[in-house]
Amino acid sequence: MEAIWKPGRGGRVILAMHGTGGGPEDLIPWAKLADPEASILAPAGDVLENGVHRRFFARMPDGRFDLPDLVRRADAFADWLNVQAEEKSFDPAQAAVIGYSNGANIAAAVMLRHEGLFGDALLLRTMLPFQPHPEHHLRGRRITLACGQSDPYLGPNDAPALAELYQTLGAEVKTTWHPGGHELGEVDWAAAKTFLDKNRDPPPKGRAGV
Repeated sequence: MEAIWKPGRGGRVILAMHGTGGGPEDLIPWAKLADPEASILAPAGDVLENGVHRRFFARMPDGRFDLPDLVRRADAFADWLNVQAEEKSFDPAQAAVIGYSNGANIAAAVMLRHEGLFGDALLLRTMLPFQPHPEHHLRGRRITLACGQSDPYLGPNDAPALAELYQTLGAEVKTTWHPGGHELGEVDWAAAKTFLDKNRDPPPKGRAGV
């Protein structure tokens, strides 16, 4: 998987995960806003929809998620992230993530299948990809869900159901609402400034236990 890597002066690493049709540069400004000192890892989705739009996993012709492909690519992404963490000397369990739309959905899938990956997360316009393993937990994670009140892709109960699931799994969850639809707005920009716990020291460079 191709990716942009921007080393920072601080200890935190932020993954910036673009939406359908976007590219790895899209959410780099958001990551810089969240923590100007952080290193940024911005992957590029390697699925082309209709030969044009970049995605992290496939959809069916009617727009539904291709769930077998989502599971397969979430697991492949977890393997890729562990390799990146080894090469770049960071702890993947502490890496924060900012994801939008398709990027948020693959990040959510990775978190729900691989509990040792990702720390705090800002998930912009996401939905529940699938139910996690019943013994899975997200204790210690701080997750912000940023939703659009008129989002045509999400039902009115999608965000509350996802928030409830994350809370059940032990995460600290905050939900913010944008008055528009699937597009990003000022409320989301403000959420990016505050989703990281600035009172908590960023993780030191290097894998945990190394």
